[in-house]
Amino acid sequence: MAVGNQFKPHQTTLDEICEGLSPEGKYSHLQVFLYRIKSTHKIGQQYLFVSRTAFGKVKLMNINYHENLIKLELQDSFSGASSQFTLDINDKEFRFLLIAWEDIYYILKAESNIKAYDELPEL
Repeated sequence: MAVGNQFKPHQTTLDEICEGLSPEGKYSHLQVFLYRIKSTHKIGQQYLFVSRTAFGKVKLMNINYHENLIKLELQDSFSGASSQFTLDINDKEFRFLLIAWEDIYYILKAESNIKAYDELPEL
């Protein structure tokens, strides 16, 4: 983070992170948001949170970047409890994925329409 007009020696800028998010980029491991429909990742947007040990519907309450750490505050949609998750931009270990809830809704809606159509009696 900038101190005065100086950057700390190992501080990565947000622009550098964004440039490195391509599939082959230095920060591709930070691609935790998955979506099919163009998403803006707004505060309040809902996601399916998936980790190695848990999953559930969450709401993005806040996101910050400071001193090479991305901090996300996620609220469980059922309990209302909020938790903070931290991603060190240099740690490539899998932590979690956030799948846009809107995409899940449209996939399920399309699937239910197909099944409903398949279940129609023949004329």
